[in-house]
Amino acid sequence: MPAAIISSRRLRILFSTMPFLGHFFPLVPLAWSLGGRHDVAVASGPDFGAEIARAGLQALRAGFDAEGALAELVRRKPEESTKILERQRRVLSTDIAAPRMV
Repeated sequence: MPAAIISSRRLRILFSTMPFLGHFFPLVPLAWSLGGRHDVAVASGPDFGAEIARAGLQALRAGFDAEGALAELVRRKPEESTKILERQRRVLSTDIAAPRMV
């Protein structure tokens, strides 16, 4: 197929991300750049749709919310305490990643 025909097609592109700002923000510039030419959506946890919409992208619900992801991590690694895992999540996503991306 000639490149001109392929590049003129409108594609449906789906990004998938964990429901944490540090996972989502790196995808945003690429999603924005593709959004003018293609249909772009982002799938993430049910409580993360507002963050996706705030970035001007279509949000689709899929997978765990932030607390569900943490609970699954605790289920898979019971030897680590919930308190340590919660602190790690909070520090990485809220205290470190988010302020530097605004």
